[in-house]
Amino acid sequence: MDSVFYENNQIPKVAPESVGIPSQAVNDFMESVQRRRINLHSFMILRHGKIAAQCSYAPYAETLRHRVYSVSKSVTSAAAGIALKEGLLHLSDRTADFFPEEVEKPLHPFTARMTVEDLLTMRTVHRGSTDTSKGRWVHSFLNTHPSHPSGTTFAYDTTGTHMVCAILQKITGQTVHEYLQTRLFDKIGIGPVYWEKCDQGINLGGSGIWCTTEDMARFGQLYLQDGIWNGERILPEGWVDASFTPHSDNSNANFTLDGCHGYGYFFWKTKYGWCAFGMGGQLIVIVPEKELVFVSTANTMELKDGQQLILDSLWETVYPALSDNPLSEDSGMWGSLKEKCRNAQVLGTDVKHSSWEKRLSGRRIVLDEGCNGIVEMEFRFRQDEGGLLLVNNEGEQVIPFGISGFRKSADVFTGLDAFAKLKWTDENRCILQVELPDQVHRHEFHCAFLDDAVTVQLKSVGGLRNSSLNGYLGALWNNQ
Repeated sequence: MDSVFYENNQIPKVAPESVGIPSQAVNDFMESVQRRRINLHSFMILRHGKIAAQCSYAPYAETLRHRVYSVSKSVTSAAAGIALKEGLLHLSDRTADFFPEEVEKPLHPFTARMTVEDLLTMRTVHRGSTDTSKGRWVHSFLNTHPSHPSGTTFAYDTTGTHMVCAILQKITGQTVHEYLQTRLFDKIGIGPVYWEKCDQGINLGGSGIWCTTEDMARFGQLYLQDGIWNGERILPEGWVDASFTPHSDNSNANFTLDGCHGYGYFFWKTKYGWCAFGMGGQLIVIVPEKELVFVSTANTMELKDGQQLILDSLWETVYPALSDNPLSEDSGMWGSLKEKCRNAQVLGTDVKHSSWEKRLSGRRIVLDEGCNGIVEMEFRFRQDEGGLLLVNNEGEQVIPFGISGFRKSADVFTGLDAFAKLKWTDENRCILQVELPDQVHRHEFHCAFLDDAVTVQLKSVGGLRNSSLNGYLGALWNNQ
């Protein structure tokens, strides 16, 4: 599409119908997400360069910098494109030539011939990411024995993306974050961005960015506009087309987006367009044919290919409803949609209570079976809020929770900022959900109460990968 001019670099917000999207279709998307029980944190839809819909699900806020995991790879790809435009880098440059000081002789010939383009297309010499436990990412990547010649087969390799950042830092004298600040982020209105570094001070090109949902949408819009923003070419001519070319056959990948349609320069081909994809449902979907950008943040990590549920909801609701022309205003539906987005919460907004609140409140439960050292627990209810007391050998800790909304506290397991809410799913069952927004992680307490027994299943889902927080707590009332 032609580049849109943004006055004061602000993207206008419009009624969905004005850009050919029925408000009903957006509402249907939200209903589909709820029906599929997707732990969606936010979404934004841009059409013809304008924000047609956006929603953040409490406790996730519009201004929150969310970890986007491997969406970072696509930003690293943009940095490589800009360096190519400036004549600092060529796709045919050999990776090892940038780091003679890191190479242990003799260098394997497979590794010696590996190029920058091999890195960008996930066709390195390794069957997966190399060991990073000792901190020397570049050294490990270059000296790990290869499994095959580069440029021959797709193998998802986050350390290969990190090598692109290492190369760019070597040739520019700046971190990639610093390099992109004036060349990309400031120009298209992204930031402030946080970008994690390895022990050697190199930005984690494969997974290290935290940014807002709108930051992600702006990046997607830049690619929709062929790398041009407000009349200025940010990415070199032809870079977007090259990035959106399926250089690699990714049919051997162990996760998919709409199946396996190919892989470009750190971008995935989807059924109807291209996608920057990060673990857990971090998505920037770009559909050039429809002048559409869709962005989501989420935590679908309990499901293999959970991100596909988000795409399915998009393709089944919004995509088929797109019109090439503006639609008649639907003020009633649009007003209802805006209200729905203002009040949206993870776990939904319906508030229920149970007679178990009175029966449980203040009652100490000595567990017959426990996990993570928990030996006792006690629910405390007070109108639309409460707390769960957990007792282990080190003492007592309380998880404050809301019922009508989330309550903020320090997470009892990690010490990180946490937001907790309890929802009754029926008279005898509830879920206590604790969200850790800074780490795209959550704890879930699935509670079931019988007249003579209680069971609590504890699940810990997300980027922290703490398996010790998965297990069961159980007790028989007649043992109390």
